[in-house]
Amino acid sequence: MAAATLLGLLAGRRFRLKDRLRTQVEHSFFEMVDACSVLRLILLVTITVETTLALALTLRLHFSYG
Repeated sequence: MAAATLLGLLAGRRFRLKDRLRTQVEHSFFEMVDACSVLRLILLVTITVETTLALALTLRLHFSYG
């Protein structure tokens, strides 16, 4: 669900009050700032992990099959 939310935000390029309230209700947050910061953290972790794994696989395949 987090990935779908992030894709929606990237496509729409905005995060309206309605979206913030939905995110808060779904995740039991009570402050507006928390919803945005959690989504940013999810995005950062996702990009970091995927980049690291892609680099590791690229290097492994490069040196294995050269």
